Amino acid sequence: MAPSEAQKLEKARLREEAARPVAAEVFVDPSGHAAVRFLDADGSIREPYKDVVHLPSRWTCGGDPLQKEAGGAIHAHGFRRDGGWEAVDEYTARTAITPGPEYLAYIGRLFGPVPELGELPSGVSAKPTQRGRWTVSYQNRHIWNLTWTARMGDDLWALYSTPADEEVGAGAGPCEVLAEVGVGTHPQAMPYRLKAIDDGGTPYCILHVRDCCPTSGDALLRSLTAAYSAADDMIGSPWRLCEHARL
Repeated sequence: MAPSEAQKLEKARLREEAARPVAAEVFVDPSGHAAVRFLDADGSIREPYKDVVHLPSRWTCGGDPLQKEAGGAIHAHGFRRDGGWEAVDEYTARTAITPGPEYLAYIGRLFGPVPELGELPSGVSAKPTQRGRWTVSYQNRHIWNLTWTARMGDDLWALYSTPADEEVGAGAGPCEVLAEVGVGTHPQAMPYRLKAIDDGGTPYCILHVRDCCPTSGDALLRSLTAAYSAADDMIGSPWRLCEHARL
């Protein structure tokens, strides 16, 4: 018989617990670049993309400033030091660490029950498709994919258009995310959405006009003018109309 979802989650939780970092190292190379490395019980780096944190500026090994900066990186990772720093060699110092309450709460959500959507705005219905994912419809006209991702601190809820699968809203809860596309009575719901882009060249904004936006006359002009003004505040550059897209 295939394992249940609860059994799969418990197995995944035990794997995470077994591979959880138990020590942190701060390493300074000869050029002064420093990084904090999180090590499991075998002394291995579990996930290099996540468990190696590069520190800004240049450093020398040892000393309170470096240890304070490394301690901040450990805290941001959800852990706390469980002892002092011990020199490993001339470039490296190590300390034992233990998970903090925020990290344990995150793990509890990651492998625990999926949060309830709660009361949704009028006209909105949601159907679960897999763990942490729902198909959401509004007045039988608009269809989106809603996702929930457990994270340290606030979890992330995101809304994606279909079929383009473009993110159209994100926030700390489903109603807040739906308000991003003008659904519900959230006071911050706006008839347009601005997305700032900075790909290494000249930064720019994309303006999406929502279906709730007035489509003609002075009302539309006022909406677009407000959007342009907000974008100018964001990027400080004049507008050039490239495309008109409706969500």
